Amino acid sequence: MYLLRLLRSQGLSANHLHTVFHAIVVSRILYALPAWGVFLNAGQSGRIDAILKRAYKCGFSKNLITVTELLTQSSTTLFQKIKYSPSHCLSTLLLPKKSVNYSLRNCDFNYEFPHCTYTNHKQSFINHCLFNV
Repeated sequence: MYLLRLLRSQGLSANHLHTVFHAIVVSRILYALPAWGVFLNAGQSGRIDAILKRAYKCGFSKNLITVTELLTQSSTTLFQKIKYSPSHCLSTLLLPKKSVNYSLRNCDFNYEFPHCTYTNHKQSFINHCLFNV
């Protein structure tokens, strides 16, 4: 925040501040968000939301961003890449597709459901995407 305030005081425009904010802050949040974002508790996501809200109020960001929006967006794009690219390095984590012998409505989800016994396994990235995306 100090760097962004310093750049603003030196005359950097709002568009450039937005670019620098996204390059420095948002990119670091997005870097590992699909992996650890599902394990955030309310307090941790509230702290990150407070930083993003403060940046919006200071004029460093054009729109108000929340962690849940970033998590949904990044998880969706990564899961789509995994699902439609069999050569993706994470595609081996997907469960096999289930064979359906009957014809009902079209469903985008055609993977077997995992058997989850531990809480950490229930909250992992693949299970989060299978049940929420």
